[in-house]
Amino acid sequence: MSELLESLRRRHDQRDEFARQWSAQGGKVLAYMCDNFPHELVAAAGLLPFRLRGDPSAPASHVAQYVSPDRSSTVAVPAFVDAMLEPLLAGAYDFVDYVVVPHGRKAIEGSYESLTRARAAGTPMRDVKLFYLDKSWVPGAASSAFDRQCVLALAGQLGEWARTPITEAALAQALAEAERGRALLRRLNRLRLERTPRLSGADALRVYSLASAMPRVEHNRLVQEIVTAAARLPARAGPRLYLAGSPQPSTALYELIERFGATVVGEDHCWGARATGCPVPPGPAALERLAERYHRTPVCSIEFPLERALERWRASVRLARPDAVLFFVVSGDELHVWDTPEKAALLAADGIPSLHLSRQGYDVTGRELTDAVGAWVSGLS
Repeated sequence: MSELLESLRRRHDQRDEFARQWSAQGGKVLAYMCDNFPHELVAAAGLLPFRLRGDPSAPASHVAQYVSPDRSSTVAVPAFVDAMLEPLLAGAYDFVDYVVVPHGRKAIEGSYESLTRARAAGTPMRDVKLFYLDKSWVPGAASSAFDRQCVLALAGQLGEWARTPITEAALAQALAEAERGRALLRRLNRLRLERTPRLSGADALRVYSLASAMPRVEHNRLVQEIVTAAARLPARAGPRLYLAGSPQPSTALYELIERFGATVVGEDHCWGARATGCPVPPGPAALERLAERYHRTPVCSIEFPLERALERWRASVRLARPDAVLFFVVSGDELHVWDTPEKAALLAADGIPSLHLSRQGYDVTGRELTDAVGAWVSGLS
């Protein structure tokens, strides 16, 4: 089992290699910037869907040159957005042919105009083709119809890029493989939810991340291997922690927490266990089912009304049965300014302690943060 986990970690360290190999073999790669994205539609078109992430420790020099001067001063931009843009602007993602920017956080939504202007200004970025995927956040029939049109527009664009329309059979097959993958990830997630967890939070995050970077058939095979071999994993002692707040595409914060003997058994951010949910509703037409899932799924934790979002979050925490919850909010991530106090109040009512670290840097290797997390986890122990 140790060899399998080491292989998982190597694959995650080389997460871009699957897309590079796909491109080298003549395939086309489509990059996207949000978890609420109909990736099955991309797979059905014969393209490889690849979710963008960035290196927290890398300088964003091209963002500073091509994007920052044109940004509105009224929109806060967390560092993880710039980290996604930097490799694109620098030409490091030379395997990417298309980029879809969704309507989500204002900072991510604004990336469409930023990339458009940067390309016109002569950035080293390849001449990738851009598409803006709109969305209505509110519930209701009118919003459902609007979101359906957005998905249909994306399907039409993908058909043009692939030079062949997406067939119902190809989409049905992609949906079936993706649903099989979500079922496997739910089985894997149960290894974290046991009374004595058998999988570290960092390794679980690696598996979730790879789901959006490699062909789904191959990823499903990887998850099946890990689930099958899980009985040989030793039980993990120490406090059970739940992580909330800003997206964590890097395992660095998880590794920091688990260095002090705790285990991250659950999270509520868009790179974590959310990949196990969001099933496509039943129905006869694959495209209609996919469009309805796109409409129903909250984007970037934004859900209306707030009470429903809090109820969903509280249920997720209770399922994980944590000893404590860590709120980690990156500087500029204003999305979590308004909901964290309400969430902390719910935890207090359930008798669960929490620590709120706000306005944090995206790079979590600093001594001050290490000492703060270490002291808190040691206190829980």
